[in-house]
Amino acid sequence: MERKLVKQGRDALTVTLPAKWIQQKGLKAGNSVNLDIKDSSIIVSAGALSKHSEISLNVTGFERSMIWHTILGAYISGYDSISITHDNPSIIQYHSRFLIGMILEKHTATKSILRSMIAVPESDISSILRRIGHMFGQLALSVEDLSKGKLTIEDVKDQERLLDTNIYYCFRFINKYNTQQDSYRHFLLCSTIESAGDVLVQIAKRIKKDTKLANTIAINCAEYSKCLYSNDFEKAYSVLRTFRNKLEQKTFVEGLTFELAEILYNYVGYLVKKY
Repeated sequence: MERKLVKQGRDALTVTLPAKWIQQKGLKAGNSVNLDIKDSSIIVSAGALSKHSEISLNVTGFERSMIWHTILGAYISGYDSISITHDNPSIIQYHSRFLIGMILEKHTATKSILRSMIAVPESDISSILRRIGHMFGQLALSVEDLSKGKLTIEDVKDQERLLDTNIYYCFRFINKYNTQQDSYRHFLLCSTIESAGDVLVQIAKRIKKDTKLANTIAINCAEYSKCLYSNDFEKAYSVLRTFRNKLEQKTFVEGLTFELAEILYNYVGYLVKKY
């Protein structure tokens, strides 16, 4: 099917979509579609955008962590409206802070509604992954600053919460918008970074004034972050293998550092774009 490009504005060109396809997908003006760029081709898809509109949850009597995981599950699944029946308004309000793109539209003592305020999502998941990689590198740098007395453990934990919040958003994006064949690879890559971030916090609790070890961690995590940004699998493999093999394991914190290197090294294959 051939379509002519129409000039719009100074630099933009537009193309119309077939009316029959639009009707089949139930699309209308203001809806979003996903563009998947593959070399000289652009694949337009809409199926993933129409799923998961509303869900109702009842978390009355749930423990704090159970409330969080229940809400997070609905968020990651891609629901645009999450209606929550509860008996703990302060916990609901606290958890809502960590859900990127959602606002607390209604909030009473027993009922709250979280609603998506994102009409058009980021079109390229690679930008989200680069952001996560950068935050991971910053988290490692904060561990080094902690060893130098420049930051507190609470500062490091705040950095890790910010990283986790963006990882949750990436999970949601993958479920809701991303139709690429490598979605599962992206999911596993984010899971790896989340696990590595948890280990970094455990290291931070025990690093004390070991600035040499902290610097080694910061340098190698920063290099990993750069490789994630450039999708340089070969360099990531080399950096992580050297990082892991040169570590001593005489103390508990050195053992944790080896665990960090092992996590990143064992799953470095998730950086590979094409098999």
